[in-house]
Amino acid sequence: MKIRSVTAHIVLLFCLSIAVPAFAQDSPSTTKMALIKELMALMEVSANAEALSSQIMERMRGTLLKLFSENIRKILTEEGTAKIDAKKLEAQVDEISLRIVNRIQVEMKSRINLQDVIDQIGSQVYDKYFTEAEVKDMITFYKSPTGRKSIKLIPKLFSETMQQVSLAVTPKIQSYFDEVFMDEMKKIRAKQGEQKQ
Repeated sequence: MKIRSVTAHIVLLFCLSIAVPAFAQDSPSTTKMALIKELMALMEVSANAEALSSQIMERMRGTLLKLFSENIRKILTEEGTAKIDAKKLEAQVDEISLRIVNRIQVEMKSRINLQDVIDQIGSQVYDKYFTEAEVKDMITFYKSPTGRKSIKLIPKLFSETMQQVSLAVTPKIQSYFDEVFMDEMKKIRAKQGEQKQ
């Protein structure tokens, strides 16, 4: 997998993690916009998005290390720099991969002003799906004890749900991948057998 592909996956996961699709059709009134900003502040949208993106990045860390390691190993081997022994090569690959992933984790926050992105797009999305009266109702709810509790639990609910979904689905996906792979291998072997005759 190429570095661009890895970058595209990171961007896609990041966008999914903050879950702010779509665009507004018309500009909201000043009053509605102020209510939406109040609602988003009450819901701690930015903080929750930051927490979720951090959790996702931490979960992706192992996958990113593996992907970068594979690409770096391939590049070093193709460039001929890999004429060192295997242990030194692996140490070099591990060091470079770790440095890249750590840099991404640190620099992503300074390169992307998540607060501005969420404020702008989030306001458009809330305007698109909720009337001014509905926004007022949600503000009332989120000011209540139950609303405050739900705000605090949203990152945990999302994280635990995704973790449980992953545990439930991963074995099924792996089994399906294995099935397709074995089926394709049978086809390849059958073709090779035909070519030998």
